[in-house]
Amino acid sequence: YGSPIIFKQQRVGYSGRIFTLWKFRTMKLGAESYLHQPYMSSLINSANDEIPAKAMTKLDNDLPVTGLGKILRATSFDELPQLINVLFGEMTLIGPRPPTIYEVEDYLPWYYERFGIVPGMTGLWQVSGKNKLTFLEMIRLDIRYIRRLSLWSDIMIFLKTPLAIAYDIVNFINTRRT
Repeated sequence: YGSPIIFKQQRVGYSGRIFTLWKFRTMKLGAESYLHQPYMSSLINSANDEIPAKAMTKLDNDLPVTGLGKILRATSFDELPQLINVLFGEMTLIGPRPPTIYEVEDYLPWYYERFGIVPGMTGLWQVSGKNKLTFLEMIRLDIRYIRRLSLWSDIMIFLKTPLAIAYDIVNFINTRRT
């Protein structure tokens, strides 16, 4: 308690520019990266080494997520403050998710194509399986999205996003029952 409601984190956006991403806080203060950073590094490096990759599952069970934070994450309401980033032009509604600075430190050069457009709140990765996919699959989906960018693809992603969120909510409810 006494923690700020808004969580701010440095992310990498369009053309590699650093910006502050806004979210509702879902974890206890100071718990942002001590487990996430090594986890992401292992996912990225396993993709770089072409070792059989693991899916990018969330670490919610390993992180000190608050009770309300679990609900915010399951419903994606923790993302709503990113509308501020959209208003500032740092993000759009649809595009690749902006990575953290520490994630980019492990990137191979061809991953940088993700920075060719403004990042988004939702995107092809989120509606194509999200945490069931590997890091490399996410990168490839982001690059495919950028190369095939169209109003129609944005409309389709926009329409599929509530279904992806509903799927996350159902999974959350089912895991709470067991």
